[in-house]
Amino acid sequence: MKNKIQKSKVLTRDLVKYSEQIGLTAIPRITFSPKEWDKVCNNKRRTKRDRWLGCSSRKDNAILVNLEYAGPVQSVEYRGRKNKRYQVIKNVKWNMKEARHTLIHELVHIRWKMSHGYEFWKRIEQIENGRIFPSIEIK
Repeated sequence: MKNKIQKSKVLTRDLVKYSEQIGLTAIPRITFSPKEWDKVCNNKRRTKRDRWLGCSSRKDNAILVNLEYAGPVQSVEYRGRKNKRYQVIKNVKWNMKEARHTLIHELVHIRWKMSHGYEFWKRIEQIENGRIFPSIEIK
């Protein structure tokens, strides 16, 4: 995939697919640049937002997947047994796989009020593996 328009079409299609899969009744609005995000969420200041991979707003029912991101990406992976878990941080390139992962990550923030941790990453993995969740109305 070469340009932003093609990538945005693919991610919009994936947004509908994953929203239905995790049971969101209202599909969130998606933006692909921090400037668009500021307009959607009525933010006037952009400080570190250019360095974010993604962002979500439950109040505005919106998601940012930053296709203009040009920095390094670190991927977190949990390994080990239940009582002896540890994190492995790997450097990866920002590509469509990472953009999809960011989309799912932000959808998890909208669907469930979860902070980052083992259960959060497990939920992302379940969605990537195709688990279907019951519908819910986000208020």
